[in-house]
Amino acid sequence: MTSLASTQHTLDRTALVAGAQAILDEHLWCVVEVCVDAPVQNWEPRLLVCRDDGGAVATVVDDFIWAVGGQDVRLAGYTRDTLRRVDEAPAPLCHVAGLSDETLPVFGPEGS
Repeated sequence: MTSLASTQHTLDRTALVAGAQAILDEHLWCVVEVCVDAPVQNWEPRLLVCRDDGGAVATVVDDFIWAVGGQDVRLAGYTRDTLRRVDEAPAPLCHVAGLSDETLPVFGPEGS
């Protein structure tokens, strides 16, 4: 798992909705993970979004990204019964840390 610190891909809200919907289509919950140690790629779950609509998930995730500006975050799929991360789930979307009030969130496919 790598962050996008060196490579950025700009995707619009449609891509975030599609990523969330891909996770939901696998009957998983969307969980926002925050990178707590970038050099070793240590990620921790911080927000569980229990919605079955990709658009609703995207809105919550977008709000969360703005609230935690300055941290790398990603959207991942977790099982609904045990709340464990599913590595085979659709690739999470990442936000690259360092946004300001004048920039939009930057999203990209995991591991790019």
